[in-house]
Amino acid sequence: NRIASGAVEDVIEATELNRLGGMWKTTFTIGSPLELKTRFYQPLTYAGHSFVSPHAEFNQHLVRVYDDEGNALGTYQATRGGGGFDLGYDFGTWGEFRVGYFRDYGKAHRKVGDPQLPNATWDEGGISSGFAIDQLDNVNLPHAGYLGVASYNGNRKSLGSTESFDSLQAGLIGVQTIGRWTGLVKAEGGTSLQSDSPFYGKFGLGSLF
Repeated sequence: NRIASGAVEDVIEATELNRLGGMWKTTFTIGSPLELKTRFYQPLTYAGHSFVSPHAEFNQHLVRVYDDEGNALGTYQATRGGGGFDLGYDFGTWGEFRVGYFRDYGKAHRKVGDPQLPNATWDEGGISSGFAIDQLDNVNLPHAGYLGVASYNGNRKSLGSTESFDSLQAGLIGVQTIGRWTGLVKAEGGTSLQSDSPFYGKFGLGSLF
């Protein structure tokens, strides 16, 4: 268990579920946000490089809405759930690449604000891909190394999405220890690749992490 940002997180991991080393990881977060994520990782060979990975998740959190001048207009309870299936390749001790299909649903219910503010529902569906390079020396409290990740989601109406749009995100973490001092630098960015993103596909900015 761990407590962060007003929420309690619990992780359940099951390893070596079959002769090829299948693994199942489930994460519960209770509080804000309320979240459930589960993913099964199944290598396809004894070498363990190629794999398949079905996954599902549910998330519920509060979203504050502002006008262009920064004035608060209201608060929504946003709910999102769905799942997908990935096919990937593990590059050993330094990284992985995966590509897959995802299908999600979402709804936003107004909790506070002008009654004229509308509620909303939507669907997401499309192709996803991700690439990661992981050279951190510890997953929980690193003292040296770096982590780079990039992910792409291509929502398409033909694959179940309410709107067609793109989302490309990337992030980098660098950690270095000198004597008794450890420093961490983190940078993130995203782009819609000139597509017209709907409100539920916008990037978030601000607050801790």
